[in-house]
Amino acid sequence: MPNAPHGQSSTTCVQNNVILNLKGGFNFEGVVNANNKLKSYVLNGLFSDWNLVITIAPETLLTPDSIDEVIDLIKWLEINQCRQVVYVTKSNMYDGLIASIFKNSNLRYKFCTTLESALKQEG
Repeated sequence: MPNAPHGQSSTTCVQNNVILNLKGGFNFEGVVNANNKLKSYVLNGLFSDWNLVITIAPETLLTPDSIDEVIDLIKWLEINQCRQVVYVTKSNMYDGLIASIFKNSNLRYKFCTTLESALKQEG
């Protein structure tokens, strides 16, 4: 029997920036749920040449068994015309994990400390 999804996500849009807000600890099922919501949002919005801005709350964590699901999302982003991923966080604890997730990707990523600065980023 699968586990209940853990972690909260919401998706909004500002111009060509799709914003994914993440809060809480995410297990595998929570990551699948958040990824599916994001994919549906992007496909229904018919985005092209867009940026993904991911805001990470201070308590947001990821279980090791969900990393492959995140890597699959990065591949999906490339196929679906995402220009770059901008992470909004005040913590550097995610740097190594995110670098390893993107190591086999041509998709660019960067970090910002505020949503306002992330929305000013050009691809």
